Amino acid sequence: MSEDTCRKWVASPFHPLKNIADATLQLFRDGDLPNIKSIREGDIKDTLTYIYQVIDRPEHKKNILFVSGVPGAGKTLVGLKTVYDHGHSEEKLTPIYLSGNDPLVNILQNTLSVNHLEGKSYIQPMKHFKGQTRKSTPPMNNIIVFDEAQRAWDTDKLEPGQTEATLLLRIGDRIAAQYGKVTILCLIGDGQAIHKNEETGMSLWVDALTEPGQDDWNVYVPEHYGSLFHGIPHCKIASELTLNTSIRHDFIDVSPWVEAILALDLDRARSIYQEMLRKGFQCWWFRDKENLPKVVQYIQSNFPGSHTGIVVSSHGRGHSYFGPQYRGSYIKAEETYSWYMKEGPQLKRGASEFLIQGIELEYPIVSFVGDYSIQNGQWVLDQNAYFDREIRDRNTLIQNVYRVLLTRSRKGMFLYFPQDKRLDETYQWFVHMLRI
Repeated sequence: MSEDTCRKWVASPFHPLKNIADATLQLFRDGDLPNIKSIREGDIKDTLTYIYQVIDRPEHKKNILFVSGVPGAGKTLVGLKTVYDHGHSEEKLTPIYLSGNDPLVNILQNTLSVNHLEGKSYIQPMKHFKGQTRKSTPPMNNIIVFDEAQRAWDTDKLEPGQTEATLLLRIGDRIAAQYGKVTILCLIGDGQAIHKNEETGMSLWVDALTEPGQDDWNVYVPEHYGSLFHGIPHCKIASELTLNTSIRHDFIDVSPWVEAILALDLDRARSIYQEMLRKGFQCWWFRDKENLPKVVQYIQSNFPGSHTGIVVSSHGRGHSYFGPQYRGSYIKAEETYSWYMKEGPQLKRGASEFLIQGIELEYPIVSFVGDYSIQNGQWVLDQNAYFDREIRDRNTLIQNVYRVLLTRSRKGMFLYFPQDKRLDETYQWFVHMLRI
């Protein structure tokens, strides 16, 4: 470009990517994703094009696609955009967006209600959809988007012996038989199983697709799932179904950093962190709980309009770490939107992995509460940490919990290590890694 054009470009205002709530509202209000060039011309556009081509193939009556990606890559936006673009036809059939993440559903439904749009007609919790579809008439949803499909339950209380994967395929069978065609779009966030009945993971879908009578599905999977789905009839591998670029932190991918932390690879974590800093990522750390309100005040003064709040594991018991006003991390799904928009900065309740998974805060206060800490050079699970008795692999699950907590920020994060001897080594490891 010319020197004059270059100067104008440098002096032009920066328009950051919208958070998931604002992006959803813009999508359903204006019919478009946020006007960011890298979204329009990057992974998301290629992925949407591929999905739409599959949907439009008249010879295919039953399709199931799996889209995977790093945290913050825009999987939810892909699902919402698919629902929006196919929700305005003259047919009576309509697409539906489903998620087992009730807090995310609550935020999306309430966000769309701001403009008096019927969010519940497009977006529903998975458990409600399953209950409604037990009726004799198949649901009139020719496209079903299932967000966080890796968290599909491996058992269903209302239909013992069935999994959510088998149930969804059977619902799809009924829709195709009644209306001629159905497409199921499964969005996958790897390494994020955090609840009982979610530990089986993607092999659940392989088992469902190999059941008798399910060999007529056209299956599309990302490249790295090719070996897992090997042997499934009509299975095609597509590179377009992998979203490799994180857009959550203005295109700074924090996932490799988080993986290095969980592996206690100090040199790699420090190197990645230094590169993230150069790109604009911000991270602060502290130990004194009296600084918690000061952190909130700092965010509100320097980054007005930013969302913040305590982000904490549900398996810890350290309520005293946050002050006398703190009432724990239990927040009902229907209270999520209120916490996200108003309550978070009040520090009265924290967001556990169940609430924060699938949503994002500009500057979360990620808190370490001793349920998982570094002891003698390795991550150790506290024997007194609370777990449901049905959890089979606690070590893998607690890693997933902190993988979720550490990837929810949009601009930067605060790391809080309370004054507890159990957390001394954890704090020192992070200081050694973070201090440049």
